[in-house]
Amino acid sequence: MVYQGHDALQFRAAYFFFTEKSPRDVYSNQILSLEVENGYWFFPKWSFWQNVNVIWNNGRTSLNNATDMNVTTISFGLKKYFPLFNTSLQWYLGVGPTIEIANSTISGTPYLPRSTTEVGGGVVGKAGLFLQFTSNVIIDGFFDYYYEPIPQKVNSQLFGNWTDIGGFHAGAGIGYLF
Repeated sequence: MVYQGHDALQFRAAYFFFTEKSPRDVYSNQILSLEVENGYWFFPKWSFWQNVNVIWNNGRTSLNNATDMNVTTISFGLKKYFPLFNTSLQWYLGVGPTIEIANSTISGTPYLPRSTTEVGGGVVGKAGLFLQFTSNVIIDGFFDYYYEPIPQKVNSQLFGNWTDIGGFHAGAGIGYLF
């Protein structure tokens, strides 16, 4: 079991699913999220974490124009761990704020800019199972929900004035305890 004063570095991969329909219509739901997460246990069963994740995909607008997007999200917050059956298996809940940078490119239209970048803020909720496999190796199965509204000042024709580019991340990670 992880105790106060430990650091962990994890590499995580997840299946990403938009919660809002308009981005799903353009980019589908076959999206991979790659993440790096660092945690520091500052109190027994509590950790402070930081996460960077990236998603990217391409699709077609309702006018059949090719488009691609990438979203980089930076987040941080707290997690609370709950041991299961007095073993090295624990479940956890976490929460924290996010900052996201979304870039999209549209091809073949004179009416919309070819490339736009939007910045927004949101919140993430985290839940998962955490296994300390050896004294230094950890395995993490997780389910995260990101709420990430971004303004659509330029591309309001695609999604309206605001779009939630967040959604569900379900995946697994492997990491190392220091």
